[in-house]
Amino acid sequence: MDETLLKSIGNEGRKNIVQKFNVEKMCFSTYSEYKRLLN
Repeated sequence: MDETLLKSIGNEGRKNIVQKFNVEKMCFSTYSEYKRLLN
């Protein structure tokens, strides 16, 4: 694979991670889980 393709794959992977694992979503998920456990 050439360097351009590898950089493109890396950038797409990074965007995917940022979308799925941002701090706001992780905090909401944790809050929801605690709320579920306490009720």
